[in-house]
Amino acid sequence: MISAAGARMTRGRVAAIAMTPLPALVGVQVAAGGALRLVAVAGVGVVLVGSIAATAMRGRVKNYMAIELPVLLLLASQVNLVVRSEEQVAVGPDPSSGAGVFRLALTALAMLMAANALISLTSGVASARLSRPYRMYALYVGVVFAGAIFSVAPEVTAHRGVELSAALLVTAAALRSGGPAAMSRLETVLFGWVKALLVAVWIGVGVSPSLAIVPYPDSPIPYQIRGVFPSMASNTVGTVGMTVALWSLATLFGSERERIKSRLAYYAWAAFGFISLIASQYRTGYVAFAGGVAALLVLRKKKALVAVTVLVLVVTGAVGGESLVNTAQPYVLRGQTPQEAQRLSGRWYWWTQAIPVWQESPLLGNGLIAGTRFEVLAELTEKEIGNIHSTWMEALVGTGVLGTGLLAVFALTVWRRAVLDALRGSGRLVPAVLGSALLVRSFSGTTFEDSGDAALLLLIFALSLPPPASIGRKRREMGFLPHAQRITVGTPS
Repeated sequence: MISAAGARMTRGRVAAIAMTPLPALVGVQVAAGGALRLVAVAGVGVVLVGSIAATAMRGRVKNYMAIELPVLLLLASQVNLVVRSEEQVAVGPDPSSGAGVFRLALTALAMLMAANALISLTSGVASARLSRPYRMYALYVGVVFAGAIFSVAPEVTAHRGVELSAALLVTAAALRSGGPAAMSRLETVLFGWVKALLVAVWIGVGVSPSLAIVPYPDSPIPYQIRGVFPSMASNTVGTVGMTVALWSLATLFGSERERIKSRLAYYAWAAFGFISLIASQYRTGYVAFAGGVAALLVLRKKKALVAVTVLVLVVTGAVGGESLVNTAQPYVLRGQTPQEAQRLSGRWYWWTQAIPVWQESPLLGNGLIAGTRFEVLAELTEKEIGNIHSTWMEALVGTGVLGTGLLAVFALTVWRRAVLDALRGSGRLVPAVLGSALLVRSFSGTTFEDSGDAALLLLIFALSLPPPASIGRKRREMGFLPHAQRITVGTPS
């Protein structure tokens, strides 16, 4: 006999399996265009709102409307629901276009919900303190708004400032509404979101291969994948794959491993993410992934494994010699000459041309995004490139020395706290591994200086990681003090 609860669970599983093809069908209709596109998108919206309302009414998750939902709205605002060309994907939505207005509407709704949560707080959780790195990032956002005054496209810079402010507001509202436990819930939302994006990419590959698989004849791997629904460039697909792989591995080897139900599932997600990274042919993602794995090995004190890996690389290089280099070189260069690779596929030239633009307004910059897009890349006839492919050059040109300094202090402080926390016996590994990968990718990619999941992720870490309490605490973290002298971690400050 099956109980009523078991029957309901069985029906729920059958319904979930039956609805699995739904995203693919919706994606096909959206990709095809026509009048039914709006119907498909509206249908998804009805299902989403209905499920949220049902969850809230049943009381399954406390403070859902103040914690998870605003972040989901921000993440949804980044999604492109129409198939676009490579040039349109690179440039991004115009704030004055229909897609830009829709994006801003979702952002405004998330901000309103977060503000309502802050205003209506009555519990003691409202006294939760905002951490020092969080306040640094808030100052950076203030510099972004100040830089809009000098921007060649003030509306573009102000739009980015509003989105960054929304990330600050929704994370603060979540902390004040649910305390430190809310940050863990937001991490769960983000992890689920990037996994869903990765699944959507491969659904697009299966349903619409002509749009999802891009020929790359100059590379030994003659194709690379991109997102169709939602529309994502190949580099974005690589970033998502790298994030899923590293997050899964860090969970498997971190303190969270004791709480996961199926290690096999995490191994599968790690492999799925890595395969997606390779299929995207995102070289910066390769380097960032290697940085994350190196951080994982070092922080978990896998010294023997690190030593063996280095030894294998040295011996392989010595034995293989020139033939090994000649074999690997085409996969690394992807049809480029060694000289082009040394210049980072043109990035180095863009960065050198950006310096004179930055010198026009060295303190506050020339407007985030607008300075590089309209005063550097447009002058170089690189109109199909949406950003300058460097967090630090983007911040320097867009927010000047002041904004770049604040951003650097924010990122390094969060990373330092993550590393110290990982070195504790019961510390978490995910923030340190993902933070290391983000820092590596920031040198030749857009990350936490702009709106998006990278900024949200670091803000969540900034509010959840404990600060070093004292010099003795730091020495204990590094193993200089005995286990008996451990100090209780305080609230973030």
